[in-house]
Amino acid sequence: MTLSTPDYVYGLAPTPFGLYQLAGNAAEMVQERGVTKGGSYLDPLEACTVKARGTYGGPAPHIGFRCVCEVSYPNRK
Repeated sequence: MTLSTPDYVYGLAPTPFGLYQLAGNAAEMVQERGVTKGGSYLDPLEACTVKARGTYGGPAPHIGFRCVCEVSYPNRK
């Protein structure tokens, strides 16, 4: 199934880790130039896996990146 726009992030149940929509809403840019991982709402379901690879040549509404940061709580007991 493909959609014409991104889906609502809370539209499906969370993973066992409490995360929502990690694959399928947008293909993610990786460090390797011009390469994406995963699929987007424009791709067929079989392309929406962590191992799926794609390419891109510039900005597109179905390609993005995931910001990651490490959080620490030094005063938390």
